[in-house]
Amino acid sequence: MAADDVVFPPLARSFHSRCFPRIKDALPLDFDADATTRDVIDRALARGGTSRGRTAWCLAREATRARACLIAVPGQSLESRLDDLDRVLRQDRRPLAAISVDGATRLLIEKGIRADLVVTDLDGLTADEVVNLHDEWHSTIVVHGHGDNLQAVEALLAKAVLDDRYLFTTQVEPTANVCNLGGFTDGDRAAFVGLALGFTRLVFVSMDLDADTIGRYSKPALASSTDGTRSLDRYPVKLRKMQVALAILRWLARELPPGCRIQTFRKRPPFEFLGDITTADELAG
Repeated sequence: MAADDVVFPPLARSFHSRCFPRIKDALPLDFDADATTRDVIDRALARGGTSRGRTAWCLAREATRARACLIAVPGQSLESRLDDLDRVLRQDRRPLAAISVDGATRLLIEKGIRADLVVTDLDGLTADEVVNLHDEWHSTIVVHGHGDNLQAVEALLAKAVLDDRYLFTTQVEPTANVCNLGGFTDGDRAAFVGLALGFTRLVFVSMDLDADTIGRYSKPALASSTDGTRSLDRYPVKLRKMQVALAILRWLARELPPGCRIQTFRKRPPFEFLGDITTADELAG
C-alpha cells in the first residue's frame, strides 16, 4: 500500500472531493482554521522525529482486517442499550471490537467496559479523560483536529505521551502524520475509521439521527441536564450536523468497498438503507 493511501485512503479522497464542498456550503466551516490545527498537530508529532503513525496505521489496519466492530454513539438511547452492550463487550473473547464515539466512552467506562478505539474531536471528552483512556484503559485514540478545537488539541498535546496509539485526523489535506480518513461528525467519521482499519462489518448503536433530544453523554455539560435543556430546538447547528451525518451515511452506504456492510442495532428509521439487527445475539454476530 502506498504511504499516501494510508493517510488519505481512496474512499476518503472520494468523499473529500465529492461531498465536502456541499458540506461547506451547508455549514460555516473555516478550512484555514482547520489547516492551522492540523499543522499544530503535525509539528508536535514531527518533534518526536517520527512518521511512525503511518506505519502503525498500516499494521493496525492489517491486524483488524475482516473483523467486525460495534460503534457506540452518545445518542439519547445509549443508556437503554447498555445491557446489550455489556453482554457482548464483556465476553472473554469479544466477538467484535468496540469503537466508542466521543462522550459515549464515559458511559462505557462508568460500567467498566473498555473501548478498543475512541473517536473524538475533544468535545465530549476532556484532555485528562483522553489521556486516562490511553494510559489506563489502553484504548487507541483517534483525535480529530478542526478549526474549533485548537485549544483542546493543544491541551491534549501538552499532556499526552504521543505513541502509536494516538492517531490524528483532519478534514483538509493530510500530512505525513495527520490522516484524512473521511467523514464529518464524530459518528459518521467513526465508520470511515472502521473501514480504513479494515473492518468489513460495522454496527451502529445509538446513532439517533432522528432524535429530538441530545444524548446526555454527548457533552459533559449535558450529563445532569433535563430533556428540555437538551432539546435540539436549542441547538440548530447540531440539528443541521445530524442531517449532514445522515446524508453522509447514505452516500457511504452506496460507496462501501466490496464485501463491507453497515448495520444498525434496534434503530431502523431513519436508516432504511442500512441493515438492522434486533437482538444481542445478532449483535455478536
